[in-house]
Amino acid sequence: MYRTWMRFFSPGPAHHRLGLVCLGVGLQHGALPTVGPRTLDHHVAVVISSGGGWYRGADGRRTTVTAPALLWLTPGVPHHYAPDADTGWDEGFVDFAGPATAAYRELGYIDPDRPVTPLADASGPRTVIARIARAARPGNPLLQAETAAAVHELLVALRRARADLAQGGDQVLTALARDACTPMSVADHAARHGMTTAELRGAVRRAAGCSPKDYLLGIRLGRAKELLATTELPVAAVARRVGYDDPAYFSRLFTRRVGLAPVRFRAQQGRTVPGGWSDRVPDPGDPPLIQSSDTPSTRPAQRIGLALMTTSNTGPGAIDPEVRQELERLRDSIDNIDAAVVHMLAERFKATQQVGRLKAQHQLPPADPSREARQIARLRVLAENAKLDPAFAEKFLNFIIAEVIRHHERIAESTHNGQPAHDAPAGH
Repeated sequence: MYRTWMRFFSPGPAHHRLGLVCLGVGLQHGALPTVGPRTLDHHVAVVISSGGGWYRGADGRRTTVTAPALLWLTPGVPHHYAPDADTGWDEGFVDFAGPATAAYRELGYIDPDRPVTPLADASGPRTVIARIARAARPGNPLLQAETAAAVHELLVALRRARADLAQGGDQVLTALARDACTPMSVADHAARHGMTTAELRGAVRRAAGCSPKDYLLGIRLGRAKELLATTELPVAAVARRVGYDDPAYFSRLFTRRVGLAPVRFRAQQGRTVPGGWSDRVPDPGDPPLIQSSDTPSTRPAQRIGLALMTTSNTGPGAIDPEVRQELERLRDSIDNIDAAVVHMLAERFKATQQVGRLKAQHQLPPADPSREARQIARLRVLAENAKLDPAFAEKFLNFIIAEVIRHHERIAESTHNGQPAHDAPAGH
């Protein structure tokens, strides 16, 4: 005995131009009837959440299916499958089609070579399938667009849930992302991980659906965009920050991939924001809000500020004396720390001024991208150990390095012209 529910859709030409369309969705469980043998003209993702059964493909071989698992039914490929007659299985399926399937196959999100794919966890894909089922309610005016968008999400959820990609892939990608802006070749990255270039290429292809070169390039260009939009660093300095010693090559690469030259991108996206840009994603439970000045705030930080205000004997709106005393004590400590930071920076600058002069005397380049990358990686580790936001620490060091390079270039130019070099405020 089994139970089943399913709906089928007929999206129009405009919806097909979205790239993917949903043709049907179903949820069923139990000792379901055998499917096939049959051949389809579209894709189907069958997610098995519990139970087991078998699958037979074009080669005639029978493969055991054990949940959680995914069955890929692809166009033009004969297939034949069924759950165990005694135990049955729990199944959710989505039929879909569209020109975007070719790109998803190229990226490895749809894998026709593995019609039976083990999953580490089926809950993510089943959540998306359930959302498609809810969208199929009668009279939903957004049905076609809502289900089409969900198919894209389903393919991502299935990619993330694959059991063969859950082990090791994320660690490799995390390490590559950490070192992406270091001037290293793909062979260098492979050696750092104790892998051959082919092994690294395979690991990245399985985990990210692209080559290591494309994966690193995406991260480098993303970082370059951030620097172009949020700083006034010269394009040459931005190129060095993201691992390119040749600014002209970087500009050509950026223009070819982004469609705009770096200076054009900065002209469109660059802006100065009071307080600087944040690298931290806002808390979804406490999003930024624009509030009227005469409306009491419920934001956490503002609630803390309001808590300081009391209606004590000194009158409404006054700060309680005990609170004021504790506030002053904390501010005194902050002032002392600020003074210590300034003195430490002054000593650092005195020492590193000599670096600029030494480089100028021996005609060494003002920038040292390898050292800069090591400094940033080291500072991020120190920040994490100290419970400080690593993004803030990196931003702080980037500011110092930018000043370093600017003043080293000035010293080098003065030395080359036979003029006395003015003291630079920083060095590295």
